[in-house]
Amino acid sequence: MPQRALRIRVFLGLSGSLALAFAFHALAFYPDPQATGFGDWQQIHHNWEVALAAWRQHGEWALWNPHHCGGITHLGNPESQHFSPFFLLSFPLGTTLAIKLMLVAHAWAGMVGAFLFARRGLGLTRAGACVAAGGFALNGFFAWQMAGGHFTFVPFYLAPWLLLTWRAAYRELRWAVATAALLALTLLEGGTYPFPYFVLLLAFDAALVAARDVRRTRSARPLARVTATGLTIFGLTATLGAIRILPVVRTLRLFPRTIESTDSMLPHELIEVWTTWDFPWRHPDHIYVWNEYTAFVGWPLLVVALFGLGACLLRRRWEPALGLLFFAALMMGNHGPFAPWELIHRLPVYDSLRVPSRFSVLATFYLALLAGEGLDAAAAWLRERRLLSRVGALPRQVLAALAVALLVLPGTIFGVVIHDHWDLPAVHGAPAGRFHLDTSPAYQTELASLPRRGVGTTQCYVGAMSWRVAPGLWRGDRPQVRVPEGGRLLAAHRTNHGVFATVDLPERARVIFNQNFHPDWEVVGDTGSVVDDAGRLAVALPEGRHRLEVRYEPATLWYARILTLLGLLVAFLLWRGALPSR
Repeated sequence: MPQRALRIRVFLGLSGSLALAFAFHALAFYPDPQATGFGDWQQIHHNWEVALAAWRQHGEWALWNPHHCGGITHLGNPESQHFSPFFLLSFPLGTTLAIKLMLVAHAWAGMVGAFLFARRGLGLTRAGACVAAGGFALNGFFAWQMAGGHFTFVPFYLAPWLLLTWRAAYRELRWAVATAALLALTLLEGGTYPFPYFVLLLAFDAALVAARDVRRTRSARPLARVTATGLTIFGLTATLGAIRILPVVRTLRLFPRTIESTDSMLPHELIEVWTTWDFPWRHPDHIYVWNEYTAFVGWPLLVVALFGLGACLLRRRWEPALGLLFFAALMMGNHGPFAPWELIHRLPVYDSLRVPSRFSVLATFYLALLAGEGLDAAAAWLRERRLLSRVGALPRQVLAALAVALLVLPGTIFGVVIHDHWDLPAVHGAPAGRFHLDTSPAYQTELASLPRRGVGTTQCYVGAMSWRVAPGLWRGDRPQVRVPEGGRLLAAHRTNHGVFATVDLPERARVIFNQNFHPDWEVVGDTGSVVDDAGRLAVALPEGRHRLEVRYEPATLWYARILTLLGLLVAFLLWRGALPSR
Protein backbone atom coordinates (compact mmCIF):
# COMPACT_ATOMS: atom_id res chain seq x y z
CA MET A 1 0.00 0.00 0.00
CA PRO A 2 1.39 3.47 -0.89
CA GLN A 3 2.61 5.45 2.10
CA ARG A 4 0.14 8.28 1.51
CA ALA A 5 -2.82 5.89 1.46
CA LEU A 6 -1.50 4.20 4.60
CA ARG A 7 -1.20 7.53 6.41
CA ILE A 8 -4.75 8.45 5.41
CA ARG A 9 -6.05 5.10 6.68
CA VAL A 10 -4.21 5.52 10.00
CA PHE A 11 -5.51 9.08 10.36
CA LEU A 12 -9.08 8.02 9.66
CA GLY A 13 -8.79 5.11 12.08
CA LEU A 14 -7.42 7.27 14.88
CA SER A 15 -9.95 10.03 14.22
CA GLY A 16 -12.86 7.61 14.10
CA SER A 17 -11.85 5.85 17.30
CA LEU A 18 -11.41 9.20 19.07
CA ALA A 19 -14.88 10.26 17.93
CA LEU A 20 -16.34 6.99 19.26
CA ALA A 21 -14.52 7.38 22.59
CA PHE A 22 -15.89 10.90 22.94
CA ALA A 23 -19.40 9.84 21.92
CA PHE A 24 -19.38 7.02 24.48
CA HIS A 25 -18.64 9.52 27.27
CA ALA A 26 -20.31 12.54 25.64
CA LEU A 27 -22.87 13.18 28.38
CA ALA A 28 -20.01 13.86 30.77
CA PHE A 29 -19.60 17.10 28.79
CA TYR A 30 -23.17 17.90 27.77
CA PRO A 31 -25.15 19.95 28.62
CA ASP A 32 -22.81 21.32 31.32
CA PRO A 33 -19.11 20.47 30.92
CA GLN A 34 -18.47 21.66 34.49
CA ALA A 35 -21.09 19.38 36.09
CA THR A 36 -19.74 16.79 38.51
CA GLY A 37 -20.76 13.14 38.80
CA PHE A 38 -22.83 11.15 41.25
CA GLY A 39 -21.81 8.23 43.44
CA ASP A 40 -18.09 7.93 44.12
CA TRP A 41 -17.23 10.77 41.74
CA GLN A 42 -17.40 13.22 44.64
CA GLN A 43 -14.58 11.34 46.39
CA ILE A 44 -12.45 11.12 43.25
CA HIS A 45 -13.06 14.75 42.38
CA HIS A 46 -12.35 15.74 45.99
CA ASN A 47 -8.90 14.14 45.79
CA TRP A 48 -8.07 16.15 42.66
CA GLU A 49 -9.31 19.36 44.28
CA VAL A 50 -7.18 18.69 47.38
CA ALA A 51 -4.05 18.64 45.23
CA LEU A 52 -5.05 21.71 43.22
CA ALA A 53 -6.00 23.69 46.33
CA ALA A 54 -2.71 22.75 48.03
CA TRP A 55 -0.76 24.24 45.15
CA ARG A 56 -2.90 27.31 44.50
CA GLN A 57 -3.54 28.26 48.11
CA HIS A 58 -0.24 27.25 49.72
CA GLY A 59 2.27 26.53 46.94
CA GLU A 60 2.67 22.96 48.19
CA TRP A 61 2.51 19.56 46.52
CA ALA A 62 -0.28 17.72 48.32
CA LEU A 63 1.03 15.24 50.88
CA TRP A 64 -1.81 15.49 53.41
CA ASN A 65 -5.57 15.89 53.01
CA PRO A 66 -6.94 18.12 55.79
CA HIS A 67 -10.37 18.31 54.14
CA HIS A 68 -11.73 14.79 54.69
CA CYS A 69 -12.18 12.35 57.58
CA GLY A 70 -10.60 14.82 60.00
CA GLY A 71 -7.30 14.70 58.11
CA ILE A 72 -5.73 11.75 56.28
CA THR A 73 -2.64 11.10 54.19
CA HIS A 74 -2.92 12.12 50.55
CA LEU A 75 0.44 10.81 49.43
CA GLY A 76 -0.33 7.40 50.93
CA ASN A 77 -3.96 7.25 49.85
CA PRO A 78 -4.08 4.37 47.33
CA GLU A 79 -6.76 6.18 45.32
CA SER A 80 -5.16 9.63 45.00
CA GLN A 81 -4.39 10.47 41.37
CA HIS A 82 -2.42 13.72 41.55
CA PHE A 83 0.71 11.99 40.22
CA SER A 84 -1.06 11.27 36.93
CA PRO A 85 0.31 13.34 34.02
CA PHE A 86 -3.28 14.38 33.33
CA PHE A 87 -3.39 16.24 36.64
CA LEU A 88 -1.27 18.95 35.02
CA LEU A 89 -4.30 19.83 32.88
CA SER A 90 -6.02 20.96 36.08
CA PHE A 91 -3.94 24.13 36.21
CA PRO A 92 -5.17 25.66 32.93
CA LEU A 93 -8.54 23.85 32.68
CA GLY A 94 -9.62 23.04 36.24
CA THR A 95 -10.08 19.58 37.67
CA THR A 96 -13.48 18.86 36.10
CA LEU A 97 -12.37 19.16 32.48
CA ALA A 98 -9.02 17.53 33.24
CA ILE A 99 -10.77 14.47 34.65
CA LYS A 100 -13.16 14.22 31.71
CA LEU A 101 -10.40 14.59 29.14
CA MET A 102 -8.40 11.90 30.96
CA LEU A 103 -11.44 9.63 30.70
CA VAL A 104 -11.82 10.14 26.94
CA ALA A 105 -8.07 9.78 26.34
CA HIS A 106 -8.00 6.45 28.15
CA ALA A 107 -11.06 5.18 26.27
CA TRP A 108 -9.37 6.15 23.01
CA ALA A 109 -6.14 4.44 24.06
CA GLY A 110 -8.08 1.32 25.02
CA MET A 111 -9.78 1.14 21.65
CA VAL A 112 -6.57 1.65 19.68
CA GLY A 113 -4.68 -0.80 21.88
CA ALA A 114 -7.31 -3.51 21.51
CA PHE A 115 -7.29 -3.03 17.73
CA LEU A 116 -3.52 -3.38 17.58
CA PHE A 117 -3.47 -6.42 19.85
CA ALA A 118 -6.16 -8.11 17.77
CA ARG A 119 -4.17 -7.42 14.59
CA ARG A 120 -0.67 -8.18 15.84
CA GLY A 121 -1.34 -10.65 18.61
CA LEU A 122 -4.07 -12.72 16.94
CA GLY A 123 -3.77 -11.81 13.27
CA LEU A 124 -7.39 -10.67 12.89
CA THR A 125 -8.56 -8.71 9.87
CA ARG A 126 -9.26 -4.99 10.20
CA ALA A 127 -12.98 -5.70 10.55
CA GLY A 128 -12.41 -8.33 13.22
CA ALA A 129 -10.02 -6.06 15.07
CA CYS A 130 -12.57 -3.22 14.97
CA VAL A 131 -15.11 -5.51 16.65
CA ALA A 132 -12.56 -6.46 19.30
CA ALA A 133 -11.68 -2.81 19.91
CA GLY A 134 -15.27 -1.65 20.19
CA GLY A 135 -16.36 -4.62 22.26
CA PHE A 136 -13.62 -3.97 24.79
CA ALA A 137 -13.67 -0.18 25.09
CA LEU A 138 -17.38 0.47 24.53
CA ASN A 139 -19.21 -1.85 26.90
CA GLY A 140 -21.30 -1.71 30.04
CA PHE A 141 -18.40 -2.22 32.43
CA PHE A 142 -16.74 1.05 31.47
CA ALA A 143 -20.11 2.77 31.07
CA TRP A 144 -21.29 2.08 34.60
CA GLN A 145 -17.96 2.11 36.43
CA MET A 146 -17.06 5.49 34.93
CA ALA A 147 -20.55 6.94 35.31
CA GLY A 148 -20.62 5.80 38.94
CA GLY A 149 -17.28 7.36 39.87
CA HIS A 150 -14.96 4.34 40.00
CA PHE A 151 -12.40 6.44 38.18
CA THR A 152 -9.48 4.54 39.68
CA PHE A 153 -10.60 1.79 37.26
CA VAL A 154 -9.77 3.96 34.24
CA PRO A 155 -6.30 2.33 33.81
CA PHE A 156 -8.14 -0.86 32.83
CA TYR A 157 -8.30 0.74 29.39
CA LEU A 158 -4.52 0.17 29.18
CA ALA A 159 -4.80 -3.64 29.33
CA PRO A 160 -4.23 -4.23 25.58
CA TRP A 161 -1.16 -2.01 25.60
CA LEU A 162 0.19 -3.95 28.55
CA LEU A 163 -0.04 -7.18 26.55
CA LEU A 164 1.45 -5.57 23.45
CA THR A 165 4.47 -4.18 25.30
CA TRP A 166 4.97 -7.36 27.35
CA ARG A 167 5.09 -9.48 24.21
CA ALA A 168 7.46 -6.99 22.61
CA ALA A 169 9.65 -7.22 25.74
CA TYR A 170 9.66 -11.01 25.42
CA ARG A 171 11.18 -10.57 21.96
CA GLU A 172 13.40 -7.56 22.77
CA LEU A 173 14.10 -6.80 26.43
CA ARG A 174 14.25 -3.02 26.14
CA TRP A 175 10.46 -3.03 25.70
CA ALA A 176 10.26 -4.06 29.35
CA VAL A 177 10.65 -0.32 29.95
CA ALA A 178 7.31 0.31 28.25
CA THR A 179 5.56 -2.45 30.21
CA ALA A 180 6.95 -1.18 33.51
CA ALA A 181 6.03 2.39 32.58
CA LEU A 182 2.41 1.33 32.02
CA LEU A 183 2.33 -0.48 35.36
CA ALA A 184 3.86 2.55 37.08
CA LEU A 185 1.33 4.82 35.37
CA THR A 186 -1.41 2.56 36.71
CA LEU A 187 -0.07 3.18 40.22
CA LEU A 188 0.19 6.92 39.62
CA GLU A 189 -3.45 6.93 38.52
CA GLY A 190 -4.63 5.26 41.72
CA GLY A 191 -5.25 1.87 40.11
CA THR A 192 -6.17 -0.03 43.26
CA TYR A 193 -7.89 -2.74 41.22
CA PRO A 194 -6.19 -2.43 37.80
CA PHE A 195 -2.67 -2.97 39.15
CA PRO A 196 -3.24 -6.36 40.87
CA TYR A 197 -5.51 -7.42 37.99
CA PHE A 198 -2.75 -6.50 35.53
CA VAL A 199 -0.25 -8.65 37.43
CA LEU A 200 -2.60 -11.61 36.95
CA LEU A 201 -3.12 -10.71 33.29
CA LEU A 202 0.63 -10.63 32.64
CA ALA A 203 1.19 -13.88 34.53
CA PHE A 204 -1.58 -15.54 32.53
CA ASP A 205 -0.26 -14.33 29.18
CA ALA A 206 3.31 -15.22 30.14
CA ALA A 207 2.18 -18.78 30.89
CA LEU A 208 0.46 -18.98 27.49
CA VAL A 209 3.48 -17.64 25.61
CA ALA A 210 5.88 -19.91 27.49
CA ALA A 211 3.73 -23.00 26.90
CA ARG A 212 3.38 -22.17 23.20
CA ASP A 213 7.11 -21.68 22.64
CA VAL A 214 8.18 -24.65 24.78
CA ARG A 215 5.92 -26.85 22.66
CA ARG A 216 7.21 -25.28 19.45
CA THR A 217 10.94 -25.39 20.28
CA ARG A 218 10.90 -28.50 22.50
CA SER A 219 13.30 -26.77 24.90
CA ALA A 220 13.18 -24.93 28.21
CA ARG A 221 14.72 -21.74 26.81
CA PRO A 222 11.37 -19.94 26.54
CA LEU A 223 10.86 -20.45 30.28
CA ALA A 224 14.20 -18.77 30.98
CA ARG A 225 13.33 -15.91 28.62
CA VAL A 226 9.91 -15.40 30.22
CA THR A 227 11.49 -15.43 33.68
CA ALA A 228 14.18 -12.91 32.74
CA THR A 229 11.63 -10.62 31.11
CA GLY A 230 9.30 -10.86 34.10
CA LEU A 231 12.06 -10.10 36.61
CA THR A 232 13.17 -7.09 34.57
CA ILE A 233 9.62 -5.74 34.44
CA PHE A 234 9.21 -6.38 38.17
CA GLY A 235 12.41 -4.52 39.06
CA LEU A 236 11.63 -1.56 36.82
CA THR A 237 8.06 -1.31 38.09
CA ALA A 238 9.16 -1.47 41.72
CA THR A 239 11.60 1.40 41.24
CA LEU A 240 9.60 3.57 38.83
CA GLY A 241 6.49 3.17 40.97
CA ALA A 242 8.27 3.56 44.33
CA ILE A 243 6.92 7.10 44.75
CA ARG A 244 3.48 5.48 45.09
CA ILE A 245 4.28 1.97 46.32
CA LEU A 246 6.20 2.85 49.49
CA PRO A 247 3.75 5.46 50.86
CA VAL A 248 0.78 3.23 50.06
CA VAL A 249 2.37 0.19 51.73
CA ARG A 250 2.97 2.29 54.85
CA THR A 251 -0.66 3.42 54.81
CA LEU A 252 -1.94 -0.15 54.51
CA ARG A 253 0.22 -1.20 57.44
CA LEU A 254 -1.26 1.57 59.58
CA PHE A 255 -4.81 1.16 58.25
CA PRO A 256 -5.25 -2.44 57.01
CA ARG A 257 -8.06 -2.97 54.53
CA THR A 258 -8.29 -6.76 54.47
CA ILE A 259 -11.80 -7.61 53.29
CA GLU A 260 -13.89 -10.75 53.44
CA SER A 261 -15.50 -11.58 50.14
CA THR A 262 -18.44 -13.98 50.07
CA ASP A 263 -20.16 -12.89 46.86
CA SER A 264 -20.54 -15.39 44.03
CA MET A 265 -22.24 -15.79 40.68
CA LEU A 266 -23.89 -18.71 38.91
CA PRO A 267 -22.93 -19.67 35.33
CA HIS A 268 -26.18 -18.41 33.79
CA GLU A 269 -25.48 -14.97 35.27
CA LEU A 270 -22.56 -14.57 32.89
CA ILE A 271 -25.11 -14.24 30.10
CA GLU A 272 -26.93 -11.58 32.13
CA VAL A 273 -23.68 -9.66 32.63
CA TRP A 274 -23.27 -9.26 28.87
CA THR A 275 -26.89 -9.00 27.72
CA THR A 276 -29.10 -7.45 30.43
CA TRP A 277 -29.88 -3.80 29.81
CA ASP A 278 -31.38 -3.01 33.21
CA PHE A 279 -31.89 -4.38 36.72
CA PRO A 280 -33.20 -2.84 39.93
CA TRP A 281 -30.44 -0.71 41.47
CA ARG A 282 -30.17 -3.15 44.37
CA HIS A 283 -29.41 -6.45 42.68
CA PRO A 284 -31.97 -8.99 43.92
CA ASP A 285 -29.45 -11.83 44.13
CA HIS A 286 -26.25 -10.09 45.25
CA ILE A 287 -24.86 -7.91 48.02
CA TYR A 288 -23.64 -5.12 45.73
CA VAL A 289 -25.57 -2.77 43.49
CA TRP A 290 -26.49 -3.77 39.97
CA ASN A 291 -23.79 -1.81 38.15
CA GLU A 292 -21.18 -4.16 39.63
CA TYR A 293 -22.67 -7.00 37.57
CA THR A 294 -22.83 -5.55 34.09
CA ALA A 295 -20.46 -5.44 31.15
CA PHE A 296 -23.22 -5.08 28.56
CA VAL A 297 -22.23 -5.82 24.96
CA GLY A 298 -25.55 -7.09 23.61
CA TRP A 299 -26.74 -10.34 22.09
CA PRO A 300 -25.24 -9.85 18.60
CA LEU A 301 -21.68 -9.58 19.87
CA LEU A 302 -22.16 -12.42 22.36
CA VAL A 303 -23.52 -14.79 19.68
CA VAL A 304 -20.69 -13.97 17.27
CA ALA A 305 -18.20 -14.44 20.13
CA LEU A 306 -19.59 -17.92 20.77
CA PHE A 307 -19.21 -18.65 17.06
CA GLY A 308 -15.63 -17.37 17.32
CA LEU A 309 -15.05 -19.62 20.33
CA GLY A 310 -16.07 -22.64 18.30
CA ALA A 311 -13.88 -21.56 15.40
CA CYS A 312 -10.87 -21.10 17.71
CA LEU A 313 -11.34 -24.51 19.28
CA LEU A 314 -11.57 -26.16 15.86
CA ARG A 315 -8.35 -24.43 14.77
CA ARG A 316 -6.64 -24.99 18.14
CA ARG A 317 -6.22 -21.25 18.75
CA TRP A 318 -6.35 -21.46 22.50
CA GLU A 319 -5.36 -18.00 23.71
CA PRO A 320 -8.63 -16.04 23.58
CA ALA A 321 -10.67 -19.07 24.66
CA LEU A 322 -8.46 -19.73 27.68
CA GLY A 323 -8.46 -16.02 28.53
CA LEU A 324 -12.24 -15.96 28.61
CA LEU A 325 -12.36 -19.16 30.67
CA PHE A 326 -9.75 -17.99 33.21
CA PHE A 327 -11.21 -14.55 33.92
CA ALA A 328 -14.81 -15.76 33.80
CA ALA A 329 -13.84 -18.33 36.45
CA LEU A 330 -12.49 -15.51 38.62
CA MET A 331 -15.73 -13.58 38.09
CA MET A 332 -17.67 -16.45 39.63
CA GLY A 333 -16.39 -15.54 43.09
CA ASN A 334 -16.69 -17.62 46.23
CA HIS A 335 -17.57 -21.22 45.35
CA GLY A 336 -15.55 -22.98 48.01
CA PRO A 337 -11.92 -22.94 49.21
CA PHE A 338 -10.48 -24.01 45.86
CA ALA A 339 -12.37 -21.60 43.64
CA PRO A 340 -9.96 -19.36 41.65
CA TRP A 341 -11.22 -16.22 43.39
CA GLU A 342 -10.80 -17.77 46.84
CA LEU A 343 -7.25 -18.90 46.03
CA ILE A 344 -6.04 -15.48 44.93
CA HIS A 345 -7.99 -13.73 47.70
CA ARG A 346 -5.64 -15.35 50.22
CA LEU A 347 -2.64 -13.53 48.75
CA PRO A 348 -1.29 -10.20 50.05
CA VAL A 349 -2.88 -7.20 48.29
CA TYR A 350 -5.54 -9.46 46.75
CA ASP A 351 -7.01 -9.94 50.22
CA SER A 352 -7.96 -6.25 50.11
CA LEU A 353 -10.10 -6.67 46.98
CA ARG A 354 -13.82 -7.34 46.83
CA VAL A 355 -16.54 -7.72 44.17
CA PRO A 356 -15.12 -10.60 42.08
CA SER A 357 -17.53 -9.70 39.27
CA ARG A 358 -15.17 -6.84 38.44
CA PHE A 359 -13.04 -9.39 36.60
CA SER A 360 -15.68 -8.96 33.90
CA VAL A 361 -13.48 -6.21 32.45
CA LEU A 362 -10.79 -8.74 31.46
CA ALA A 363 -13.26 -11.49 30.61
CA THR A 364 -14.99 -9.03 28.26
CA PHE A 365 -11.66 -8.19 26.65
CA TYR A 366 -11.25 -11.82 25.62
CA LEU A 367 -14.94 -12.07 24.70
CA ALA A 368 -14.44 -9.11 22.34
CA LEU A 369 -11.40 -10.82 20.80
CA LEU A 370 -13.51 -13.94 20.25
CA ALA A 371 -16.18 -11.80 18.59
CA GLY A 372 -13.51 -10.54 16.22
CA GLU A 373 -12.50 -14.14 15.58
CA GLY A 374 -16.14 -15.01 14.95
CA LEU A 375 -16.61 -12.24 12.38
CA ASP A 376 -13.44 -13.30 10.55
CA ALA A 377 -14.52 -16.95 10.63
CA ALA A 378 -17.94 -16.03 9.21
CA ALA A 379 -16.30 -14.01 6.43
CA ALA A 380 -13.97 -16.92 5.64
CA TRP A 381 -16.95 -19.30 5.52
CA LEU A 382 -18.69 -17.02 3.02
CA ARG A 383 -15.56 -16.75 0.88
CA GLU A 384 -15.05 -20.52 0.81
CA ARG A 385 -18.55 -20.94 -0.55
CA ARG A 386 -18.12 -18.05 -3.00
CA LEU A 387 -21.29 -16.45 -1.66
CA LEU A 388 -19.79 -12.99 -2.08
CA SER A 389 -17.94 -13.67 -5.33
CA ARG A 390 -20.29 -11.46 -7.36
CA VAL A 391 -20.10 -8.59 -4.90
CA GLY A 392 -17.55 -5.89 -5.66
CA ALA A 393 -14.81 -4.78 -3.29
CA LEU A 394 -16.61 -1.62 -2.17
CA PRO A 395 -19.90 -3.37 -1.34
CA ARG A 396 -17.94 -6.00 0.59
CA GLN A 397 -16.32 -3.25 2.63
CA VAL A 398 -19.71 -1.69 3.27
CA LEU A 399 -21.07 -5.05 4.44
CA ALA A 400 -18.08 -5.47 6.76
CA ALA A 401 -18.64 -1.98 8.19
CA LEU A 402 -22.33 -2.75 8.76
CA ALA A 403 -21.42 -5.99 10.51
CA VAL A 404 -18.98 -4.16 12.79
CA ALA A 405 -21.61 -1.52 13.57
CA LEU A 406 -24.23 -4.17 14.36
CA LEU A 407 -21.87 -5.79 16.86
CA VAL A 408 -20.46 -2.65 18.50
CA LEU A 409 -23.44 -0.27 18.55
CA PRO A 410 -25.45 -1.94 21.36
CA GLY A 411 -22.65 -1.46 23.88
CA THR A 412 -21.99 2.06 22.60
CA ILE A 413 -25.62 3.10 22.94
CA PHE A 414 -25.72 1.58 26.42
CA GLY A 415 -22.75 3.73 27.41
CA VAL A 416 -24.23 6.92 25.99
CA VAL A 417 -27.48 6.35 27.89
CA ILE A 418 -25.79 5.49 31.19
CA HIS A 419 -23.63 8.63 31.17
CA ASP A 420 -26.60 10.89 31.90
CA HIS A 421 -25.60 10.73 35.59
CA TRP A 422 -23.29 13.76 35.37
CA ASP A 423 -25.86 16.01 36.99
CA LEU A 424 -24.40 17.30 40.27
CA PRO A 425 -23.31 20.94 40.77
CA ALA A 426 -19.98 22.21 39.52
CA VAL A 427 -17.20 22.63 42.06
CA HIS A 428 -17.88 25.99 43.69
CA GLY A 429 -17.29 28.21 46.71
CA ALA A 430 -14.88 30.86 47.97
CA PRO A 431 -12.24 30.15 50.64
CA ALA A 432 -13.48 30.48 54.21
CA GLY A 433 -11.98 33.08 56.51
CA ARG A 434 -10.03 30.34 58.23
CA PHE A 435 -9.80 26.61 57.86
CA HIS A 436 -12.15 24.64 60.11
CA LEU A 437 -13.96 21.30 60.28
CA ASP A 438 -17.69 20.99 59.85
CA THR A 439 -20.40 18.54 58.82
CA SER A 440 -23.00 18.93 56.11
CA PRO A 441 -26.25 17.14 55.24
CA ALA A 442 -25.19 17.60 51.60
CA TYR A 443 -21.87 15.79 52.20
CA GLN A 444 -22.37 13.30 49.36
CA THR A 445 -22.94 16.08 46.80
CA GLU A 446 -20.61 18.77 48.18
CA LEU A 447 -17.46 16.80 49.02
CA ALA A 448 -15.64 17.86 45.86
CA SER A 449 -16.03 21.54 46.76
CA LEU A 450 -14.58 21.41 50.29
CA PRO A 451 -10.92 22.04 49.33
CA ARG A 452 -11.82 25.09 47.25
CA ARG A 453 -13.79 26.47 50.19
CA GLY A 454 -10.87 25.91 52.53
CA VAL A 455 -12.83 23.77 54.98
CA GLY A 456 -12.79 20.14 56.07
CA THR A 457 -15.15 17.54 57.45
CA THR A 458 -15.10 14.69 59.93
CA GLN A 459 -17.53 12.76 57.73
CA CYS A 460 -15.76 9.82 56.18
CA TYR A 461 -17.28 7.69 53.44
CA VAL A 462 -14.28 6.13 51.71
CA GLY A 463 -15.36 2.68 50.57
CA ALA A 464 -13.06 0.01 51.93
CA MET A 465 -10.40 2.16 53.62
CA SER A 466 -10.34 1.97 57.41
CA TRP A 467 -9.39 5.56 58.23
CA ARG A 468 -9.80 6.32 61.93
CA VAL A 469 -11.50 9.62 62.79
CA ALA A 470 -10.58 10.92 66.25
CA PRO A 471 -13.72 11.20 68.40
CA GLY A 472 -12.66 14.47 70.06
CA LEU A 473 -12.41 16.67 66.96
CA TRP A 474 -14.52 19.81 67.16
CA ARG A 475 -16.69 21.38 64.48
CA GLY A 476 -17.50 24.93 63.50
CA ASP A 477 -15.64 28.12 62.64
CA ARG A 478 -13.57 28.23 65.82
CA PRO A 479 -9.84 28.25 66.58
CA GLN A 480 -8.31 25.00 65.37
CA VAL A 481 -5.73 24.83 68.15
CA ARG A 482 -6.46 24.28 71.85
CA VAL A 483 -4.25 25.13 74.80
CA PRO A 484 -4.94 24.20 78.45
CA GLU A 485 -6.61 26.54 80.89
CA GLY A 486 -4.28 29.40 81.74
CA GLY A 487 -2.49 29.21 78.40
CA ARG A 488 -2.93 31.59 75.49
CA LEU A 489 -3.23 30.95 71.76
CA LEU A 490 -1.68 34.01 70.10
CA ALA A 491 -1.81 32.95 66.43
CA ALA A 492 -2.54 29.88 64.33
CA HIS A 493 -2.88 28.84 60.70
CA ARG A 494 -2.33 25.82 58.48
CA THR A 495 -1.25 24.83 54.98
CA ASN A 496 -1.71 21.50 53.21
CA HIS A 497 0.84 19.61 55.27
CA GLY A 498 1.86 22.10 57.91
CA VAL A 499 0.22 23.50 61.06
CA PHE A 500 1.53 26.57 62.86
CA ALA A 501 0.75 28.14 66.22
CA THR A 502 2.15 30.69 68.63
CA VAL A 503 1.26 29.78 72.21
CA ASP A 504 2.08 30.95 75.72
CA LEU A 505 1.96 28.17 78.34
CA PRO A 506 2.14 28.65 82.13
CA GLU A 507 3.41 25.10 82.57
CA ARG A 508 4.29 21.99 80.61
CA ALA A 509 1.21 20.98 78.59
CA ARG A 510 -0.18 19.59 75.37
CA VAL A 511 -1.21 21.81 72.48
CA ILE A 512 -3.96 20.02 70.55
CA PHE A 513 -4.60 20.51 66.83
CA ASN A 514 -8.01 19.84 65.36
CA GLN A 515 -7.05 16.95 63.10
CA ASN A 516 -6.23 13.27 63.27
CA PHE A 517 -2.91 12.03 64.58
CA HIS A 518 -0.48 10.34 62.20
CA PRO A 519 2.98 9.13 63.27
CA ASP A 520 4.65 10.96 60.36
CA TRP A 521 3.87 14.43 61.73
CA GLU A 522 7.03 16.01 63.14
CA VAL A 523 7.88 19.17 65.06
CA VAL A 524 10.25 21.43 63.14
CA GLY A 525 12.95 22.47 65.61
CA ASP A 526 14.05 21.14 68.98
CA THR A 527 11.10 22.20 71.15
CA GLY A 528 8.30 19.77 71.84
CA SER A 529 7.35 16.33 70.63
CA VAL A 530 4.36 15.03 68.69
CA VAL A 531 1.98 12.86 70.72
CA ASP A 532 -1.26 11.00 70.07
CA ASP A 533 -4.04 12.63 72.10
CA ALA A 534 -6.89 10.10 71.82
CA GLY A 535 -6.45 10.07 68.05
CA ARG A 536 -5.83 13.82 67.73
CA LEU A 537 -2.56 15.46 66.74
CA ALA A 538 -0.92 17.12 69.75
CA VAL A 539 2.47 18.48 70.76
CA ALA A 540 3.89 18.25 74.28
CA LEU A 541 5.66 21.53 75.16
CA PRO A 542 7.44 22.98 78.19
CA GLU A 543 6.21 26.19 79.77
CA GLY A 544 6.84 29.51 78.03
CA ARG A 545 6.12 31.11 74.68
CA HIS A 546 6.60 28.95 71.61
CA ARG A 547 6.31 29.49 67.87
CA LEU A 548 5.31 26.01 66.86
CA GLU A 549 5.66 24.48 63.39
CA VAL A 550 4.54 20.90 62.81
CA ARG A 551 4.79 19.25 59.41
CA TYR A 552 3.70 16.01 57.82
CA GLU A 553 6.95 14.37 56.73
CA PRO A 554 6.13 10.93 55.27
CA ALA A 555 8.70 8.44 56.50
CA THR A 556 9.04 6.77 53.10
CA LEU A 557 9.12 9.87 50.89
CA TRP A 558 12.87 10.30 50.54
CA TYR A 559 13.47 6.61 49.84
CA ALA A 560 10.64 6.65 47.33
CA ARG A 561 12.07 9.65 45.50
CA ILE A 562 15.53 8.11 45.28
CA LEU A 563 14.21 4.76 44.04
CA THR A 564 11.99 6.39 41.42
CA LEU A 565 14.88 8.51 40.13
CA LEU A 566 17.04 5.37 40.02
CA GLY A 567 14.28 3.58 38.11
CA LEU A 568 14.10 6.41 35.57
CA LEU A 569 17.87 6.23 35.05
CA VAL A 570 17.90 2.44 34.60
CA ALA A 571 14.89 2.60 32.28
CA PHE A 572 16.58 5.27 30.15
CA LEU A 573 19.80 3.27 29.90
CA LEU A 574 18.00 0.03 29.05
CA TRP A 575 15.85 1.72 26.42
CA ARG A 576 18.87 3.36 24.81
CA GLY A 577 20.77 0.07 24.77
CA ALA A 578 23.42 1.15 27.28
CA LEU A 579 22.64 -1.89 29.43
CA PRO A 580 22.93 -5.53 28.30
CA SER A 581 19.54 -6.90 27.29
CA ARG A 582 19.95 -10.61 26.59
